[in-house]
Amino acid sequence: MADSDLPRYSWDEARERWLWPPDAFGRLGIKPATIRKWASRGHIKAAGKGPRGCRLYRYAEVVRHAERA
Repeated sequence: MADSDLPRYSWDEARERWLWPPDAFGRLGIKPATIRKWASRGHIKAAGKGPRGCRLYRYAEVVRHAERA
Protein backbone atom coordinates (compact mmCIF):
# COMPACT_ATOMS: atom_id res chain seq x y z
CA MET A 1 0.00 0.00 0.00
CA ALA A 2 1.40 3.37 -0.99
CA ASP A 3 1.81 6.03 1.68
CA SER A 4 -0.89 8.14 0.04
CA ASP A 5 -3.34 5.21 0.33
CA LEU A 6 -2.91 4.82 4.08
CA PRO A 7 -5.87 6.00 6.16
CA ARG A 8 -5.27 8.92 8.50
CA TYR A 9 -6.23 8.63 12.14
CA SER A 10 -6.41 10.98 15.09
CA TRP A 11 -4.38 9.83 18.09
CA ASP A 12 -7.58 8.70 19.81
CA GLU A 13 -8.64 6.65 16.76
CA ALA A 14 -5.17 5.14 16.48
CA ARG A 15 -5.19 4.19 20.15
CA GLU A 16 -8.59 2.49 19.75
CA ARG A 17 -7.18 0.44 16.86
CA TRP A 18 -3.90 -0.36 18.69
CA LEU A 19 -1.84 1.52 16.09
CA TRP A 20 1.40 2.99 17.34
CA PRO A 21 4.03 5.28 15.78
CA PRO A 22 7.61 3.89 15.67
CA ASP A 23 8.82 5.96 18.63
CA ALA A 24 6.12 4.52 20.92
CA PHE A 25 7.63 1.05 20.66
CA GLY A 26 10.67 2.33 22.57
CA ARG A 27 8.66 1.58 25.70
CA LEU A 28 9.00 -2.08 24.72
CA GLY A 29 12.72 -1.78 23.98
CA ILE A 30 12.25 -1.62 20.20
CA LYS A 31 14.02 1.35 18.59
CA PRO A 32 12.22 3.44 15.96
CA ALA A 33 15.00 2.65 13.48
CA THR A 34 14.30 -1.05 13.97
CA ILE A 35 10.61 -0.54 13.20
CA ARG A 36 11.50 1.37 10.03
CA LYS A 37 14.00 -1.33 9.00
CA TRP A 38 11.46 -4.12 9.47
CA ALA A 39 8.92 -2.13 7.44
CA SER A 40 11.38 -1.46 4.61
CA ARG A 41 12.19 -5.19 4.46
CA GLY A 42 8.49 -6.10 4.34
CA HIS A 43 8.37 -7.85 7.73
CA ILE A 44 5.68 -5.46 9.00
CA LYS A 45 3.38 -3.04 7.21
CA ALA A 46 2.14 0.42 8.10
CA ALA A 47 -1.58 0.34 8.89
CA GLY A 48 -2.22 4.07 8.79
CA LYS A 49 -0.86 7.55 9.34
CA GLY A 50 -1.06 9.72 12.41
CA PRO A 51 -2.18 13.35 12.56
CA ARG A 52 1.29 14.65 11.68
CA GLY A 53 1.81 12.11 8.89
CA CYS A 54 3.90 9.54 10.77
CA ARG A 55 3.31 5.92 9.88
CA LEU A 56 1.38 3.83 12.37
CA TYR A 57 1.97 0.12 12.96
CA ARG A 58 -0.23 -2.54 14.52
CA TYR A 59 0.96 -3.29 18.05
CA ALA A 60 0.32 -7.05 17.76
CA GLU A 61 2.15 -7.35 14.43
CA VAL A 62 5.25 -5.57 15.74
CA VAL A 63 5.33 -7.57 18.98
CA ARG A 64 4.90 -10.85 17.09
CA HIS A 65 7.79 -9.99 14.79
CA ALA A 66 9.97 -8.89 17.73
CA GLU A 67 9.38 -12.24 19.43
CA ARG A 68 10.53 -14.08 16.28
CA ALA A 69 13.54 -11.84 15.67
